[in-house]
Amino acid sequence: MAHKSIIDQLEQTKHELEKAELEQKQLQHKLDKLNAQNSQTQRKARTRDLIQKGAILDSLLHSLYPSILSLSHPELQAVLYKVMETPQAKSVLEQANETPTGVVP
Repeated sequence: MAHKSIIDQLEQTKHELEKAELEQKQLQHKLDKLNAQNSQTQRKARTRDLIQKGAILDSLLHSLYPSILSLSHPELQAVLYKVMETPQAKSVLEQANETPTGVVP
């Protein structure tokens, strides 16, 4: 059995290195693609959550306080901030955080 010459071994090693580098690039591309998909999935989930919470708040405000429709966004934000800073609201929110379902009895 003939041994490979040093030049043949060098060429084979170069070829293996090129193949490994190509595979590394492909795997890095796959990782980047999966990270992008994960970020997009997280953004979509957050957007869906924000829309659902906004819809709940909108429904509640409009049914309980129809005059709220006349407020601008900054005015509504100021009103909600004041309401959420009341001791009663803080208590309800703390209780909701302590219960497994988040629903205060």
